[in-house]
Amino acid sequence: MLFRSLARAAQGLPVTTIGGRDTDEHLTASDDEENDLGQLRDPDDALDLALHRVMERVYLPSARNVDELTRWWGAEARLPEDSVELTNMVRHGLGSRIVARAVAAGDIKRDVGFSVRLPGGSFAEGRVDLLFRDETGLVIADFRTDRLTAAEIDARAPIWREQARLVANALAAATSLPVNEVHFVFVRPGVERFIDLGAGNPMSS
Repeated sequence: MLFRSLARAAQGLPVTTIGGRDTDEHLTASDDEENDLGQLRDPDDALDLALHRVMERVYLPSARNVDELTRWWGAEARLPEDSVELTNMVRHGLGSRIVARAVAAGDIKRDVGFSVRLPGGSFAEGRVDLLFRDETGLVIADFRTDRLTAAEIDARAPIWREQARLVANALAAATSLPVNEVHFVFVRPGVERFIDLGAGNPMSS
């Protein structure tokens, strides 16, 4: 199981996993999360955080609580009631090919934090939106809320490749499992791109 692989890795390289369990406790916000949302003054930042809170907690594969979550976290982020923008972003995320593939693979982990000691003594820390394991190793997905068109996304391919390489190297070091794919889901335009790390880092749609 992926969870056990991450747990074993935590014995020398601290890795914290937070799964999307099928319980009501994932609806409400913790004090820290309420503070996070309440302190965001930029509407785009608030929308980004609300999107990620929904994607972390939505029941998969049914998504039966998605409307309730979207209303709840939209209100916590002080977005307009029944925010169409947030609703569409969530729909694009849940409708992405990588989420369907993760559901089919099973053993999904969401909002996975990692901290890895690098050569030279420094640390790499970060979070992964969605992580699962298939027959080739680990697959990572990142839900992005950038205001970019498909053409602008493709023009920035070197940036995504470098980000993919860094997080893949960190997760591989933390888990001792290969990371061959990093997927970017741009939820505003509904565009999906992935970096195949096993094939010279090409970016594909």
